[in-house]
Formats: sequence, structure tokens, C-alpha cells
Amino acid sequence: MLFRLEELPEAVADTTSDDQATMAGGSALRAEAVREALAEPAAVGAPAGAPARAPAPPPGRPRRPRTAPAGPTRSRARRWLVPAVVVVVVALIAAGAWVASQTVYFIGTDSHGQVTLYQGVPYDLPGGIHLYSPSFVSGVNATEVNTTRRRTLLDHTLRSHSDAIDLMRRLERGQLAAGVGR
Repeated sequence: MLFRLEELPEAVADTTSDDQATMAGGSALRAEAVREALAEPAAVGAPAGAPARAPAPPPGRPRRPRTAPAGPTRSRARRWLVPAVVVVVVALIAAGAWVASQTVYFIGTDSHGQVTLYQGVPYDLPGGIHLYSPSFVSGVNATEVNTTRRRTLLDHTLRSHSDAIDLMRRLERGQLAAGVGR
């Protein structure tokens, strides 16, 4: 109930004045209960001068027990919910970045000097984690490609799969300018 309008008994109405503070919410309800208790005569059998007790609730409406405020439960839920959401978001971003990095290719050399097609990006993370893996090792040694072509071929430029495969095929067929030491 937001508010309740009713006439005050004359005894209580006379005691109110314009100088009193206006009450709202729970304090207004408690003040109304006190006014009603003061307006009723003292209970039968109660000693003279004893304060009257608040009236019992009507028999049709049972009293609701007070429950603990929901604040601590919400704060406990927030304690684990916020970090869980952050972890999920970071995991989704990392997974998306990994998938995107696996759609690009670059050409480099392996440990034996062979021209190799790599899938991924040409970067290493701390701890020796490579963001690339070899996809195809050609039969062409890097020293067989002239110096000018070697610089442009092995510069780790990111390429699409079809572009990288086409370049590797042309290299193996000898369609790229080749020559030892040139």
C-alpha cells in the first residue's frame, strides 16, 4: 500500500500541528499505529496508567514473519557473477582472436632453411607459444632464391590461403626468379 487516507480521531487531530515534520513510509505507519493505540481505552484488567497495547491483527489476516534483507544475498551473487562474466567475455575474445589468426598465412623458412608456408600470425608469446604452425614445406631452399626476391617472399606478409598457395606453387615450378646468391 502506498498511502492510506482516513480521518483521525478528534483527540489525535487536536495534537497535530503545522510545525510537526511530515512522515512517510514505514515511520508514518508506525506513527499511525501509535495514534490508534493511544485513542483506544486501556485493556480490561490492565493496571491504571499502564500503556495500552497495540490491537491484535484481524483474525483473517495472519502476520507475515519478517525476512532477512536481500542485500547480502545479492552481494554474494555479485561477487562471483561479475568475475564469471569477465572470464567468459575474455575467453570469447581470445577464441575469436585465435580463429581470426588461423585464417591468414605467411611464408618463411623452417629450421633447415626450406621455404615454408605457415598458418597463423608470425608472432611468439612469452613461454615459447607460437601463434603459427607449419602448413606446407616446399622443396626449395631459401638460398636458391635470389636476394631481392627472398626479401619480398620471406618478409612475413600476411596472405590469404589461395594467394599463399599460388605463390608457393610458382616458387616450386621455378616461375619466380631464382638463382643462387642473386
